[in-house]
Amino acid sequence: MKSIVIPALAGLALTTLSLHAEDRTPTIVTNPPAPAPTELKPIYCYFKEGIITRKSKNKVEFDITLAGDIPNNIDRDIFFTYSIQLDIDANASTGTASISYPGFGEDIGLRIYKPRGTNRFTAEDATAMVNGKKETMTISKVKVDGNKLTFELTSPLFGDYPQSKALLMASVSKYENGQESASVTADQLPRGGSFIIKGN
Repeated sequence: MKSIVIPALAGLALTTLSLHAEDRTPTIVTNPPAPAPTELKPIYCYFKEGIITRKSKNKVEFDITLAGDIPNNIDRDIFFTYSIQLDIDANASTGTASISYPGFGEDIGLRIYKPRGTNRFTAEDATAMVNGKKETMTISKVKVDGNKLTFELTSPLFGDYPQSKALLMASVSKYENGQESASVTADQLPRGGSFIIKGN
């Protein structure tokens, strides 16, 4: 009797696990090969691929692969930022519309950056008012290792809007004698558009 019941329960467990895993299927975003790097557009500011996974109702994990390794020592006069921009309700009219991407209205933006003169990274949370509701989004578990950048975003906004648009941008500023002398957007993931963070 036991030999019949146990396989039946095992089969039921496997079915439940597969359905659960299917609900959390990651979004994979890939860029074409990066162009030749320059001083203001170093190879580690080009995005190669992103794997974005909803870990729970309110939490999303980002696993980003860059086109090259982030060096251990970076010129003290270079300031670079990885920005995460979200159109939480996937409605361009309720956020800050972009001239370049009119179908994307930024509701909230966070960033991971390296302050000038240091080799450590800092992350900034953000607060947004979306359709009359004010919520905070936190960024945690930030890890930079070689050409990998990983982090998690947590907010009730993900639960309120299970289908959101997002894009990542890398920007670089150069300083001379303490003054910003040049600033560029190096790359975007995906280039020329945005991707959907799938619902829970």
